Amino acid sequence: MARKTKQEAEETRENILKAALDIFFEKGYARSTFVDVANRIQLTKGAVYWHFKNKPDLFISLGKEMENKIEASLVTAMENAQTLEDLKQVLIEMILFIAKDPQLQKYYTIVYYRTEWTDELMSIKKFFDEQESLMVDWFLQILGHAQSTTEMPKDKNISHLSRALLGLVNGLLADCLVTPPLENKNETTGIVHAGLNTFFTGLRTMD
Repeated sequence: MARKTKQEAEETRENILKAALDIFFEKGYARSTFVDVANRIQLTKGAVYWHFKNKPDLFISLGKEMENKIEASLVTAMENAQTLEDLKQVLIEMILFIAKDPQLQKYYTIVYYRTEWTDELMSIKKFFDEQESLMVDWFLQILGHAQSTTEMPKDKNISHLSRALLGLVNGLLADCLVTPPLENKNETTGIVHAGLNTFFTGLRTMD
């Protein structure tokens, strides 16, 4: 019985996260409440508070859920990436995976377009900053390896290039969310490939 109760609690938590994703997407983070989330799945507000201490905690938990989903899909490719070509292909796959998955599409639309970054959300901003720092560190590792193997010039500032690459990835993803890929698959794929192909070609040929 105890195991069933634990399973039911986990199922309730997952249902709350799914409801929060839909509510935040529909109304924006600032205009959404625990009552909205609870009503969507016929729970009490107290039941939502039992699982999440406040709205930022709920948003961060949702973010971790989405990050885990991406990692589960791409972890092998990311761990095996060593060359510039490897990195480019993983980033193409990552952006298109996010843009084509309905849940991830909603989540990143909330992050990019439906959240006002007020003081209340500094804990959430910290979470996103940490995720971006991990991404930049990964870029640095591969760009550094590319310099050591003469795949790219040794005199280039890989710290600057890593931040620039992060900006490009964010921009391409934001553009994909504005132009739904399920309706414009070929154009979305073409834009992502064009942006990253141009950047990585430049890494090898920059003066």
